[in-house]
Amino acid sequence: MSKQALIVVDIQNDYFPQGK
Repeated sequence: MSKQALIVVDIQNDYFPQGK
């Protein structure tokens, strides 16, 4: 589950880089 969460965060970061 943690791995999947990491992937989701990576995708979200790519979509919303300003959110970092």
